[in-house]
Amino acid sequence: LLDSLPVQSTPMRFVSLLLLLIVIPSTALADGRGWMGVVYNAQVDGARVKLVLPETPAAEAGLRIGDVLLTVDDRPLAGLDVKGMSEVLTGDVGTTASLRLRRGSIEQVVGVVRIARPDDERVEALRAEAELAAAPPEQQVMVRLQKLPDEAPVADVLDVWESYLTQRGERKMSEPVVLFVLQRLAEMDGAGGREEAIHAVLDEADHHMETQPRYQRRIADVLAGMEPPDHRLAVERARRGLELADPT
Repeated sequence: LLDSLPVQSTPMRFVSLLLLLIVIPSTALADGRGWMGVVYNAQVDGARVKLVLPETPAAEAGLRIGDVLLTVDDRPLAGLDVKGMSEVLTGDVGTTASLRLRRGSIEQVVGVVRIARPDDERVEALRAEAELAAAPPEQQVMVRLQKLPDEAPVADVLDVWESYLTQRGERKMSEPVVLFVLQRLAEMDGAGGREEAIHAVLDEADHHMETQPRYQRRIADVLAGMEPPDHRLAVERARRGLELADPT
């Protein structure tokens, strides 16, 4: 079965799930129904892709968020509700669905092989991974850092930081992200390479935010809270924050 619940809060997803179970006949949930691994929203012109789950036929076929599925094996999706779209999109396991989709202003045809739907736990894990990949870089780095075990080495924290820098692109650097990364490093008492990692993060962050008084003061708090504290740098940062706030 093609996942068709929109990304939303847990209570709303629960309500949507109940509605989906009501409107889709039991035959659509049978083992013989195919599954592609795409989450979509029903719209008047077709099914707009909301998420593409990793390691699924939809991902292998190159479907993207924002694609609008127009027809399946020449059967139009325009004007159908969730039940109608599910009936068209699902099919026998092992069959190839010919999807005509619109990507921007261009239409193209993509073949997707239907597979048996994995168990619910696996689907939820894939969905969580897809939701994280579709989230803004700031949210991604926060979640990835929170998932790191307490005993994770400094290199793992730096990997998350480097991935944020790559994904950020031209976006403005986020002060909460910088502070969150530095706080994680500051709490790694005695970890090898901790000081070098802190300075590497500061060097990059200073390039973008060194003229902001609040940034300097918060960095001072992080450095003062280290174990052992870096009093010299903490005082320098605090003074710099005061100077920037009151240049007279």
